[in-house]
Amino acid sequence: MTPPVLQSVQQHVSRLRRRLFLHTLLRFLLAGWAGAFLLTACWFLLQPYLFGAVIPDWRWAGAAVLFVAGSGLAVFLAARQTPTPQRAALALDEKFGLKERITTSLCLTPEQCQGPAGQALLADVRQRIGSLNVREKFPLTVSWKTVLAPVLTAALAALAFFYEPPPNTVRAGGDTDEPIPVA
Repeated sequence: MTPPVLQSVQQHVSRLRRRLFLHTLLRFLLAGWAGAFLLTACWFLLQPYLFGAVIPDWRWAGAAVLFVAGSGLAVFLAARQTPTPQRAALALDEKFGLKERITTSLCLTPEQCQGPAGQALLADVRQRIGSLNVREKFPLTVSWKTVLAPVLTAALAALAFFYEPPPNTVRAGGDTDEPIPVA
């Protein structure tokens, strides 16, 4: 049976792992969206030259695919970056100055928990864990520069959507190399 103090430690570690995942996901999502919007702007600008006239729904479909791909890549990378319980425990120890008490308590076997050293460690952890405020030491914040990147690239993609190339530079029908006569 797991001692109540270890259950409390595991809850704190799980809470921190979720918080670190969300923080990483937020950063990767903003970067993924910035990249998707930049590629969307390139798609909007190059599409008339590569494919000629395209139905507007196809233009938006290409943009949606890039946005979903950027978001999916962000989720995948954030999931891969999620720390293990041991790394999360070490981060708690480091931020709160606990000198690896939490990490050590998670590594105790049931027999070690019953021994005098294990009981002393668990009593010390019980006393210190009550005052831990994970939100305070691990805030979910991003810099304004990180937020600005997808905003600016989205504006660039919007401008690129309304760009109309000069009529004599677009290929006729999209599949022939015959030049369009200029009047």
